[in-house]
Amino acid sequence: MVINDWVFGENGLLASKFSGYVSREGQIQFVNWVRHAFRENRFLLIEAGTGTGKTFGYIVPVIEKIREQGRDTRAILVTANIALQEQVVNKDLPFLQSLIPNSFSFSLLKGRNNYLCLDRLREGSRFPLDSREIVQNNKILHWADQTQTGDRSELDFEPSDPLWNRFSVSSDDCHGSVCEYYSSCFAEKARNIARQSNIIVVNYHLFFSAIRFPLAKILSPYQIVVFDEAHRAVDIARDFFGFKISANSFAWAAKNLKDELAGEIEVRADEFFEALKIYQRSSAYKSRLRSPRVVLFESLVEASKRGVIDYIIQIDSMGSIYEMRSSELRWLRKLERKRDRLQELYNYIVDAMILKEENVYFIENAFDKTYLSSKPIHVAEILQKHVFVPDQSVVMTSATLVTQGNSFDYAISEFGVPSPLTAMVPSPFNWQSQAMLVLPGQIPHPNDCAFPDSVKFYCEQVILAAKGRTLCLFTSKSNMDATHRYLMSRQLPYQILKQNDLPKVKLIEEFKRDLSSVLLGVASFWEGIDVPGEALSCVLIDRLPFGVKDDPMTSMMMDRDPNSFMKWTLPRSIITLKQGFGRLIRTERDRGVVVILDSRLTSSSYGQLVLRSLPPVRRSSKIEDISSFLDQEIKMGRSLFDW
Repeated sequence: MVINDWVFGENGLLASKFSGYVSREGQIQFVNWVRHAFRENRFLLIEAGTGTGKTFGYIVPVIEKIREQGRDTRAILVTANIALQEQVVNKDLPFLQSLIPNSFSFSLLKGRNNYLCLDRLREGSRFPLDSREIVQNNKILHWADQTQTGDRSELDFEPSDPLWNRFSVSSDDCHGSVCEYYSSCFAEKARNIARQSNIIVVNYHLFFSAIRFPLAKILSPYQIVVFDEAHRAVDIARDFFGFKISANSFAWAAKNLKDELAGEIEVRADEFFEALKIYQRSSAYKSRLRSPRVVLFESLVEASKRGVIDYIIQIDSMGSIYEMRSSELRWLRKLERKRDRLQELYNYIVDAMILKEENVYFIENAFDKTYLSSKPIHVAEILQKHVFVPDQSVVMTSATLVTQGNSFDYAISEFGVPSPLTAMVPSPFNWQSQAMLVLPGQIPHPNDCAFPDSVKFYCEQVILAAKGRTLCLFTSKSNMDATHRYLMSRQLPYQILKQNDLPKVKLIEEFKRDLSSVLLGVASFWEGIDVPGEALSCVLIDRLPFGVKDDPMTSMMMDRDPNSFMKWTLPRSIITLKQGFGRLIRTERDRGVVVILDSRLTSSSYGQLVLRSLPPVRRSSKIEDISSFLDQEIKMGRSLFDW
């Protein structure tokens, strides 16, 4: 029996578990495309709307492949979202394992710093703690005595990074196989479990780490890769294969040199990054480094080179590793890591100061520190070399992959995927009856000085029309904060929640609990929020989410290609807008309204391209239609939860 009928059919395994189960045509289409890609060892780009059932849609064909080819078959499932990772590992895979027993094994693997380090735990506290941190520190110590996995996600609170760093190590600080706790190391145990698993769930950072540092062999060998939330993959790859360094980076790398040399490197690094900060504040700097040698860097590079030589001398003086005690081996590994890191750092400086091609270099500030950062303009060559290889199947899926004209061209170009299969699977939702798009008339152009006040006014009107129940998505924090202050001054009869007032998870929990509340957010709130039902009946978007012109990558694209707006800016805006729109309808029982306060949708030459990329919903230009549309459910005498 084919797997579609066996699992998804009307008399299949899912039907045997759920009364009233109805097979979804879109999910069957999705499964067939994935099966075809696996059988033919092809690369597949597939957009599947919310509600399609993507997760089961790719996991079940993976299980089929494992059953056909044997227990040596390995698949890597890559996600960008922690919530999706935990859903897959804690819910979907265990369920399918019970449904199709003795078919596969699976594991979740995270980066090393997500696990408790027993060596770091032994070292004990080294820095003072405030009263809140003392309480959390004691909770971690109690948990450390009981945990079987060492995974920080077991904690019932989110420790701050400085606090968690007292209990964990990065790959740079790990002693590896010479650590006295190596045999009981939680991170190594997780890796060993992963090496024996057919299906390994990871995030993009760990996946790209396995590419960048192949000697670790964290994930290989594998035959199948699934990129879920694939619209995030390339941007994460750009971050990962770039760099972000500060004076502290050099201080860490030079820490085990002779005092005089270590001090010189720290001084030179401080001088270099202070010069970068001054240059960034000058009129010559516009979003990124555009000229070579904008500040003096030679003295830092020369001092760092001497530091590398000093490390080499120290390492050579230690003699044969076969005669070393474990403590000496740990010291050797530390020196080797510091040597490699220092060499890497001064190479980064040289690359940035000569403006090495195919990268964008820029200056950032955070937490009173100045950073020199870089991103590769394209990662296609890296992905072609390590991911899109013969005899390997790769499925890239998301609810938002196609852009203007339902084209995959942007995604194909960004991934650099050779000769891919492409497919679109529609959402099962009845968009005409479930959703409406409101584009109010008489909205000022977003560049008009009257636009911010117009956003405040319409935001209030929309919230009143929707009786709260609104997620307001903004393209800038300043717009969000200004609108929040205005709404609070109006004393509306609804709770007004704002991003960063609480942790994201807590905000969403409160938004779900209080059915008439309002939530304001930027950036990460455009995606990854799943609030089915009445609590989220309206999504308001202040303007089209174009990348700002002073974004380093956008600036570089604009300078390199006169048609970058259509090739880069507009496709990215469409994907983000579709993500924001997708917060509204999460199930076949949902009903709601999206309001977009951007007149360019109806006045610009590209507006129709954007509108045609959105689901085929009914449209209106009147705010008053919001309440009448949402009230239709009340007139039917049933709630959103009873559909």
